[in-house]
Amino acid sequence: MKKEIEIDKSSPLQTYAYRWLKSRGFFDKDSDYNGMLGKAVLELVRIFSKQGHSGFSAGLTKEMFYRLLADFEGGQNADYNKPKVKDEK
Repeated sequence: MKKEIEIDKSSPLQTYAYRWLKSRGFFDKDSDYNGMLGKAVLELVRIFSKQGHSGFSAGLTKEMFYRLLADFEGGQNADYNKPKVKDEK
């Protein structure tokens, strides 16, 4: 039995993300990682949409999340247990 992908249909973002991913085949078994990539992205969208961001905070959150992942994956902060902090003056 195939498990349905769950979304909050009252969320425009979740509905849009589901349709966007589905229309591009990201849930298909023959897509990247056997359809798991679409599910992984949709899970991130669910969390993001539940946080209830305004347009401004959504932009800040997306940018910080992107930078965090880029720094971590790029090895720019090799000792990621000790993140760099802004010096207080």
